Amino acid sequence: MENRKIMLGMFVLMAIQLVSATSINIDVNKAYEMGDKISFNYTFLSDISQDIEYIASVDCPNAPLGLLDVIMVSLEANVPLTETHVYMTSVDKSIEPQDCKAVVGIISPEEKSEEKSFQIATYPSFEMDIKTCEDESCNNLSKIFILNNNIYFKYISEVPEPIMQVTLTYPDGSVKPITLPGSIKAEQLGTYELEIISSKDGYKDMEQSVQFGVIEKNAEIHEGFLPVEKDEPKTEEEKSPVFIFVVLGILLLVVVLVVLFKVRRKGNKIKVC
Repeated sequence: MENRKIMLGMFVLMAIQLVSATSINIDVNKAYEMGDKISFNYTFLSDISQDIEYIASVDCPNAPLGLLDVIMVSLEANVPLTETHVYMTSVDKSIEPQDCKAVVGIISPEEKSEEKSFQIATYPSFEMDIKTCEDESCNNLSKIFILNNNIYFKYISEVPEPIMQVTLTYPDGSVKPITLPGSIKAEQLGTYELEIISSKDGYKDMEQSVQFGVIEKNAEIHEGFLPVEKDEPKTEEEKSPVFIFVVLGILLLVVVLVVLFKVRRKGNKIKVC
């Protein structure tokens, strides 16, 4: 009986050791701004010595997903182990403002995870639609225009009254500032390019370019119909009466010769018999 109690106590002690707790503590900033390095520290603490495998990562809905590497470390009983995970060396202007999570998950020998939220506090972008048109009201949009006609420019912005810097590069390489909405006269053949920088307080500066072309005249295209192939026109010689009579005479001569040949051949057969 005494031996059974000792063995039971040993089993209970071993079970307690197997289910011993490993804690994870994450230390991350509440927010990161433009140019900041996004990283966080995390600390493991175990009440037994053991080897663990884990993954440290950042989860953002609208930002790149970092590499998920499985890391193995050895923990000593009751000795904290602190590591650092670097997600992004510098927040650039392409990153939109959003809420993210720093995540650390143990996958072996036990499954356990911890997460902590933080913000990427950058300026948001905004939509800017540049239109090139054949008419001032911009009912007829186009990217191809006719020489010496007017070309009209219009924009539609997600934010009211953005500040805009607009330059137009002509086919000859010259560059001139213009104002939107506005218009120019198409005086050069070739490709034009609009370059626009739009800004608004509380938003990112937006850069975009729009190309359009100027041609000499419209191509004559009958929509809905395919070109019909016409017979080659006859020459004057082929149309003349003399040419027609000559052709008919040749044909008649050929017919006569064929008939005579058949009659002669038939007469030869009769003589032989």
